[in-house]
Amino acid sequence: MANFVTVLVPAAAVFMWIRGRNPLVKGALDADRTQTVGPVLEEYGGQSRRAARKRCESRTKRVLSGSGSRDVADELRWLDVDPEDEKLKDKKLKGKKRKDQKGKDEKGKDEELEPVRPVAMYGFGRSDTAAELAALSAAYRKYAVRLRARGLLGGGFAPIIGQEAEIADATARRLQTTAMFALGRASSTEDPTLTIALPKRKTHLALSHIEQGSAPGNHINVLTVTHVHERVVLAGQFSEWLANTDDVRTIPVSLEQSDQELVAKNITGKTFDGVLPCFRGALVERDPASGWRRLHLELAETSYSAIVATQYPGSRGTGRAREELNHEANVLTLSCTPVTSDGFLAFGRRSKHVFNAGLLTPAINGNLEMRQRFGILYDADRDGVPDPLIALAREAKEELALEMSTDRFRILGLTHFDSADEVGTHSLLTTCRVEVTAAHLARRAALADPAEGLWELDDDLWFLPERPPGGSQSADEWVDSVLRWSLNSPDHTPHLTSSLIAHNSGALFERFGSPEGVQAHVVSLVGEEPSPPPEGLFRLTRGE
Repeated sequence: MANFVTVLVPAAAVFMWIRGRNPLVKGALDADRTQTVGPVLEEYGGQSRRAARKRCESRTKRVLSGSGSRDVADELRWLDVDPEDEKLKDKKLKGKKRKDQKGKDEKGKDEELEPVRPVAMYGFGRSDTAAELAALSAAYRKYAVRLRARGLLGGGFAPIIGQEAEIADATARRLQTTAMFALGRASSTEDPTLTIALPKRKTHLALSHIEQGSAPGNHINVLTVTHVHERVVLAGQFSEWLANTDDVRTIPVSLEQSDQELVAKNITGKTFDGVLPCFRGALVERDPASGWRRLHLELAETSYSAIVATQYPGSRGTGRAREELNHEANVLTLSCTPVTSDGFLAFGRRSKHVFNAGLLTPAINGNLEMRQRFGILYDADRDGVPDPLIALAREAKEELALEMSTDRFRILGLTHFDSADEVGTHSLLTTCRVEVTAAHLARRAALADPAEGLWELDDDLWFLPERPPGGSQSADEWVDSVLRWSLNSPDHTPHLTSSLIAHNSGALFERFGSPEGVQAHVVSLVGEEPSPPPEGLFRLTRGE
């Protein structure tokens, strides 16, 4: 018998090694996660001990099977939704109708999965957010320590243990940072929204998280994103197939056959059906230790086809009027106005090849790529979390041949707008300091990427002084002339008008003292006719 066991045990070990399975590694991962993260899932997540253990074991299974991206982003996703549980729920829903745009199936029953409320932003929702995130951070630090204490298992014999320890440490750091900022979250009264109607342009703007003064402590110091792994897609179309391939929860939008054909016509041969950010919400937070203010975005995903179907009225979408659209895609776009070394804001005019052709806009515009596609990388940070500033740096290089680092960007705030051409669009408003003059920027723009950026703007670039030029007008009069020009111009994008308001919001709040006063003044500048351009505006031609 002893000889039999002596032979069987090594044989079994060799067999499992050949098949890529190591029970010691699995046992170590299961035990360490269950004994560190598990108690937090019980105490704050409201799970039973058995449920927490099962949850931890499912994570080990996912890690050892090679599923997911195996980074901090994937770890945070597991905290939100256990993919193994999701598969079971999907099996139960298999063959049943998904929601239509009214939110019900054909029998009037709501059979969709509940929307994800991300733990990394809101905690578990059972007690104080900061306390929950701090406890979770401490648990991940303990998890990392236990893994590293495994000796040879964390070395050459099982490097996956060491990799898991690194991910646990990075997850702990991210959660601890959010816990600190969560201590100083602003209320809606502390962070009001300016709403401005532009009847002649059939546009409505709503600006939020903008500066309420020029003194230190009023501006946004840093930006972060919490990523929700859900994607708005068109039911039965390529976008739904792609989401299923990516193992992402879907929020299907059902269309009539005629609508599907219109959407297909509008995206075929003209653009792509990529994956872009779906705006879910935003918070302003202040770290009490440093005093820094942070804009925290909650972003899910949407396919471009869903944007076309739910946000574009008339012939650009499914032929519906603005009032009929429910903008489920809620896309977030990105805008940046470069500030040259000689003190000018740079704008560009949209080329005839793109949407909003002929309109003046911030010189850098684009999208946060939420999924890698051929020729374009996923715009993510080192933790695997989407980063709008990385996307803007890429867009700056593509459109103006500018090499930018993310620390050069200044966050102005957010705008949400409805216009004649699109409904329910959000945009992140920024500026960036560049180390070139206006003339150099215009010459450099000729080197823009021919595949991704050269065709987006025409050859005219416009420059406006960043500060009052000191002519015949006072500083306040000049700022008013800038705002009056943009508010009443039919050839300005909502992004540009919003950016100019946000850029001057600090000075406006110092003049008028309150959100109501600022809003009333800006609205008073809206007129019936276009206004002349402000003093100091000039044009340069690309490449000259």
